[in-house]
Amino acid sequence: MPKIAAIDDSKDNLITLKALLNRYFPEAEIITLTSAAECVAVAKSEKPDIFIIDYIMPGLDGVEACRLLKTDEETKSIPLILLTASDTTPVKRAAGLESGADAFLTKPIDEIELAAQ
Repeated sequence: MPKIAAIDDSKDNLITLKALLNRYFPEAEIITLTSAAECVAVAKSEKPDIFIIDYIMPGLDGVEACRLLKTDEETKSIPLILLTASDTTPVKRAAGLESGADAFLTKPIDEIELAAQ
């Protein structure tokens, strides 16, 4: 069974994201976390097949979490998608991808694009 870790500081966003993921991947286990620091802390124990992380969060943000996950031998091969609702600029998108993210999507999320990623 695939395991998806969804990380966002907004519980409402997590509810929406989990519903969307359940629609496209009904067999998947969806782990929801409300901070990037929590994600980094549980990444090794949960071993998700993919991370979906919000870009802007208080404390450790999605880009820094991505850097930490992608420099750790145990988690560096796990695909990671960054999401943002904020004013996305090419510079921010480049920073996200340079941090090791495999994709960078903008909210509101296009369901088909997310499922394809």
